[in-house]
Amino acid sequence: MDTVLTASSAGDNGTRRGSNTADPAPGSEDEDGDGMEALTPEHLFLELHLNVQEKLRADHKVGITPCNAFLKQWDVALVGRDHTIIWNARRVLVDRLETMLNVAWSHIVDLKRLPGAGAGVELLQNFIVDMLGRET
Repeated sequence: MDTVLTASSAGDNGTRRGSNTADPAPGSEDEDGDGMEALTPEHLFLELHLNVQEKLRADHKVGITPCNAFLKQWDVALVGRDHTIIWNARRVLVDRLETMLNVAWSHIVDLKRLPGAGAGVELLQNFIVDMLGRET
C-alpha cells in the first residue's frame, strides 16, 4: 500500500525543528537520560520522511532532479508540483527500523555491562562491522 505523509500528517506543517535527529518525547528518557526509550520505528520513519522531503524540495527549487536510481533504491515516487513523496515500501522500512532499534537497544544494554576499555573495543568492532556490512 502506498503511503503519503503530508505536512498535516507530520503535525508541524512540514517544517523542521532545526534538528537532523529524532527528537525524543519530553519526559520520556530512560533511567540514564539517553532518550533511547522514546525512539519508535514510526517516529524514526517520520523523521526520515521529513528530511528526505525537505532535501528533495530544496533540490527542486534549484533545478536538481532526483536520479531514477535514488527513487528506485528507496522505492519512492514524487507526485505533484511540490514533489510529495509516496513511499511504496513504507512497512518494510518501518520493520527494518524496528529491527535496528531492537539491535541498538541490545547493544546498549551489553555496553553498559562492560568496563570502559571493553566497551571501547566493542564499539570499535560494531563500527567495523557496520562499515563492512553484516553480509560480508
